[in-house]
Amino acid sequence: GDHEQQKMARYMLFLTGVLASWTPGAALSDAQQQAVSGYRAVEGIGEKQHTATLEALGFHASLFSNGPTNESINASAAAKLQLEEDDATPPSFFCPITQEVMVDPVMCADGHTYERHAIERWLQEHRTSPKTNAMLPNSSVIPNHSLRNAIEEYMVSVKVQEKERENDANFS
Repeated sequence: GDHEQQKMARYMLFLTGVLASWTPGAALSDAQQQAVSGYRAVEGIGEKQHTATLEALGFHASLFSNGPTNESINASAAAKLQLEEDDATPPSFFCPITQEVMVDPVMCADGHTYERHAIERWLQEHRTSPKTNAMLPNSSVIPNHSLRNAIEEYMVSVKVQEKERENDANFS
């Protein structure tokens, strides 16, 4: 339905951004592979959807090795950890409950954003805001797409800067 189309449209934009710096004929960098497999893992984009999107953009499906490897899954976990240890990471990227960079940020009735699994667990036992302790009018949560996109874009830009630093180091 609509939701699937929006999801795929976002994925197409995301892939276009990731592949903008790709040199035809070259292999994708680890950072590009990891960004894509991380995004696919979070958004639940399967092999068929991934291949169809690549082909729609005019890329050959074999551009990416088949599916996310354990290495790339570990790498996106490592990238998240690295963001958590980096002082430059915006504080709004951290869940007030877990103190970790959010992967699936959702907004609660208190107007604050939390990691989905953390706030859902909290709401099973509390009717108050974990941040303000005020009573919540309801226990619904809404995906915070803007924040999620900002976190993903930031992760990709940090990876790109890292690659550039590595390249600079290799040339000096």
